[in-house]
Amino acid sequence: PTDSLLVCYYPEQQRGDHAVPDGEGGFVVAWRDTRADLGAGDIYAQRVDKYGNLLWDVNGVPVIIAEDYQDNIKMCVLEDTTFIVTCIDERAGFNKFQIFAQRLDKSGNMLWDSSGICITNYPYGRNGFQKLIPSNDTTFIIVWNDFNSGKDNLYAQKVDKNGKKLWDSSGVAIANLPYPQGEYGDFSICSDGAGGVVVAWTDKRDYWHPSIYVQRVDSSGHCVWQDNGIHQEGSIQNSSIVLIDSMQYMLLWSTLIAVKSQKISKNGEFLFGKNGKLVSNPNKGVWGDRHPRAIRSTDSNIIIIWKRYYGYGINDIYTQKIDYNGKKLWSDSSVAVCTAYSSKYTIRICSDKHGGIYVGWIDERDMPNGHVTDAYLQRIYADGHAGGVTSISLPDFKLPLSPILYQNYPNPFNRQTVIRFHLPETMPVSLAIYNLQGQKVKTLLSQKYLRGGEHHVSWSGENDHGVALSSGVYYIVLHTKTHQLTKKMVYLR
Repeated sequence: PTDSLLVCYYPEQQRGDHAVPDGEGGFVVAWRDTRADLGAGDIYAQRVDKYGNLLWDVNGVPVIIAEDYQDNIKMCVLEDTTFIVTCIDERAGFNKFQIFAQRLDKSGNMLWDSSGICITNYPYGRNGFQKLIPSNDTTFIIVWNDFNSGKDNLYAQKVDKNGKKLWDSSGVAIANLPYPQGEYGDFSICSDGAGGVVVAWTDKRDYWHPSIYVQRVDSSGHCVWQDNGIHQEGSIQNSSIVLIDSMQYMLLWSTLIAVKSQKISKNGEFLFGKNGKLVSNPNKGVWGDRHPRAIRSTDSNIIIIWKRYYGYGINDIYTQKIDYNGKKLWSDSSVAVCTAYSSKYTIRICSDKHGGIYVGWIDERDMPNGHVTDAYLQRIYADGHAGGVTSISLPDFKLPLSPILYQNYPNPFNRQTVIRFHLPETMPVSLAIYNLQGQKVKTLLSQKYLRGGEHHVSWSGENDHGVALSSGVYYIVLHTKTHQLTKKMVYLR
């Protein structure tokens, strides 16, 4: 279609999205959704195949359902085609954030508890900036900022397919120092190639001269390089790190003026000398090249993008391809992705599977014409030439005109399940559970007036007297003034 694909048309807010490839040519996207509570927000997700078809429920499936605030979503896909979704959560109390996680199968079913599993032990401070990568076929590693010490320190944890923590229950401290590390999410991670993780971060142990440090955590949760990390000389901030081959790593960072690279061995040795190699070399009049992001291309090279700043909020996007020895493969002065006179942000990059990249971003170039922001997309081919910028528009949509009862999640279930339904307008609603004999065993709602929109109700398998029911097949029945809708579910004690 010429217009963009509408993933969720629910009238409340959807924001803070994050997407990952699904391994079959499509993608899974998760977002914060306020359909049940405008002051809080749950996490929902949708899977889209390579043809643009929505594979899960209309308006998405629930991922983490809790009464309080959830936000700052991150995702990764495991080799068994299950999807990990993490977010910060305020259920422990106001401004007491923890990180919760959920695992979805390829059909969108929740594989863990509907409220998620807790990754971090202490509900204090931000705990808000997290990044995660797949480790093995059914495990993942998450790294986050933790404010318990009064400073933004970095911790790492490895989690298996059942949600069990495999490293120290409080996480592995990347650097055990009373100074900010990776403050406000200024850190990057990549696999170490052997079931562990490599972390690069902006460090303020010399507060007025921040610089980049790097640490490797092995598959058992031990920091194996120099205590508190190895230091990159002459660095400033905005790191990006990529696994290249044979447990070697490419580090990118900004000196505030230019972007540089460094190759690191599995033992923590710097292979490009103490100062690294130049990736960008901006002309005079430029404020600086900053915020590099890098990926490994399918032709076994590294592609880096960054923002070039000119002042007054104006920036351009540039890119360069380097080989594993740091040699520039495109124009020595780098390749322009977009030079429109505007502010550009929320930049994303992915491989085009042919040695090039796709770059997407939010752009303010049309603000004088009444548009707040637009999304743009550019392709850079393997030889470094640009394919032309594409603007992305939003289609019109219509809301469902009839009530909808969705399948409960999870199903089958043995602890708690979530029942969701959509109402086209405000109306009285009854929701009940029936057994195979047609007997009502649990009343969840009785002629309760609910506003139009989407709603969810949890049920833990008990009857109206609070007694747990026996395992078996049960029916969810939704009554409205115009419809009676039914879904079958299985309860396993």
